Amino acid sequence: MQNPDRLFNQMTELQALKLVWQNGFNIVYVAGFRDSINVVLEAVRQNGLVLDIVRSSFKSDKNVVNTAVSQNGLALQFASDELRNNPEIVLAAVKQNPDAIQYASQRLQNDPDIEAFIATQAIGLQG
Repeated sequence: MQNPDRLFNQMTELQALKLVWQNGFNIVYVAGFRDSINVVLEAVRQNGLVLDIVRSSFKSDKNVVNTAVSQNGLALQFASDELRNNPEIVLAAVKQNPDAIQYASQRLQNDPDIEAFIATQAIGLQG
């Protein structure tokens, strides 16, 4: 029987993509591809919370973070401070899950447009 670590080391990017497509957290098994934007994007597309375990450079990548928060708004907590202060990113997170507002910068937590959006969502849920 072959060593599983050796099998993962011989993996192609396509195989890594298939693995994270099945479960975003499988990114832990594809060490050789954790720097691949394609693999990271697919992982956060499957589960936004994977943003917690990717390299810090990806937590500052607007495309990666937007993909993550669009899948799970609570992934905003793992984004860089700069992106937690980005209205576009925060709005995408709050659209997916209004509770994500708690992870936005203080400035955006008090932003009238974002507050209005959350209020509109809350009214829609009540009616």
